[in-house]
Amino acid sequence: MLEQGIYAEGEQWQDVLSAASREAANAAEPQDLYRIISILTRTAGGNHSRFEPPTEDGFIAALGTSTSEFIAPTVRVEDGIGIITIPAVTALDQRLFSIYVHDALAGIMSHQHEVTRGWIIDLTANTGGGFAPMLLALSPLLNAGDLLEVAYPDGKVDPVTKSSLRDYLVWNGDPYTSGLLDLHVEQALPITVLQSGFTASAAEGTLFALMTQPNTRSFGQPTGGFTTANDVVPLPDEAFIVISVGYMRPPHGLALDAPINPDVTTLRGDEMRKATEWLRGKSAD
Repeated sequence: MLEQGIYAEGEQWQDVLSAASREAANAAEPQDLYRIISILTRTAGGNHSRFEPPTEDGFIAALGTSTSEFIAPTVRVEDGIGIITIPAVTALDQRLFSIYVHDALAGIMSHQHEVTRGWIIDLTANTGGGFAPMLLALSPLLNAGDLLEVAYPDGKVDPVTKSSLRDYLVWNGDPYTSGLLDLHVEQALPITVLQSGFTASAAEGTLFALMTQPNTRSFGQPTGGFTTANDVVPLPDEAFIVISVGYMRPPHGLALDAPINPDVTTLRGDEMRKATEWLRGKSAD
């Protein structure tokens, strides 16, 4: 499993692997291996990878967004501008997944006729989770083409489209939500995306997808730089490994494990004002 990591190759990896094998030979209990597994995980997958020891609540509770932590997207309209806040979410609970997607879709579709200047999508506080619910929540604003790609070290590339998101939902037993992907706003308006140093992981994948849309501009600061795609590997004792196995990237773009720079750099907290000014200027043209 660790051999799938994006950095699990070369002399450094072999040296760490050999040292870990020697140390593991003296381990008497699973807990003795935790430090070794943690080092191997970070070496193989980089800074976006980690090992988590078992917890009382188990693997699913440790990895997923809990009910108490859950925040649904919000949609509001100010001066003809639709403002959508997309929070972080790791929706392993199908009920929370559905609430997250449905609340955003309902807000976008019910407010679309009030939106005359354009949309602001706020990712500034979104630290990641899973890009599927985020993109599904925004699907009425997205075109049918490739949204982003996941590129693997062996050369394989998986495109992410609205169609592939539909397949994801059906596979997870939620065909009702998959039907909502046919919704689309009636008027194509400019889109702005707000980003910050807290925008990371799946939120960066969502940013890639949004920037494929026409007439779109990003405002803020460089993102967190966790643009890798991760697999989760549960272990028999309810511990688990999160390992980076590929790179999220724009369609046909470069795969970089690095921050994403905005189109317009602003001071922290000033990105909303700058995006609003840009949209007002576009509507006045």
